[in-house]
Amino acid sequence: MCQASKKIKHFFSGKTLGSVESQLLVLTNRELETIHGLALLKTSDEIAEEMCVTPKSHYNYRNRIGDKLNLKGQKCLTKFVRVQKKQICAFYQHWLSVKSNL
Repeated sequence: MCQASKKIKHFFSGKTLGSVESQLLVLTNRELETIHGLALLKTSDEIAEEMCVTPKSHYNYRNRIGDKLNLKGQKCLTKFVRVQKKQICAFYQHWLSVKSNL
């Protein structure tokens, strides 16, 4: 885990978090970027291009998100992202602000 991730997790550790936010804390920076892109309804190719990674890497990030959040299959991940869109976007924006202050 990189130093920035440790500081972000430490920052959020004292906060009262909902279950979605607690789940998102286990994700890496790249996985957070990926799930945020999914929440914004971007295509896999768009997300991969914005992240400057190959579509295969993006696919791997999606699979790891599913594994970490215990979501079996891409349909479950898609449903989770659709249902939790507001929380994912709010967490991501807060995460960006914390990260930029490190």
